Amino acid sequence: MKNNTDFSVYPNPANNDFTIVFQQASESGEIRISDINSRVIDQFQFINGAQTMKINSINYPNGIYLVQYIDQNNTLTKKLIVSH
Repeated sequence: MKNNTDFSVYPNPANNDFTIVFQQASESGEIRISDINSRVIDQFQFINGAQTMKINSINYPNGIYLVQYIDQNNTLTKKLIVSH
């Protein structure tokens, strides 16, 4: 079964928080925020049916992050810049 879940991240660059918008929220999964060195900074469970998720980035140091959506069928990654 193919999952067509996609997502966008805004604003980018982010300051105090950012929002993840799912184009088609069909399955549960996980959001994982990693720094450029692949160290996991934050993890969130994606709740089935949710269309948006707002994440506070005030404690993230300035830099480039990878925002991943992970479920049983996919791993999708977007780049995020945090600049305070």
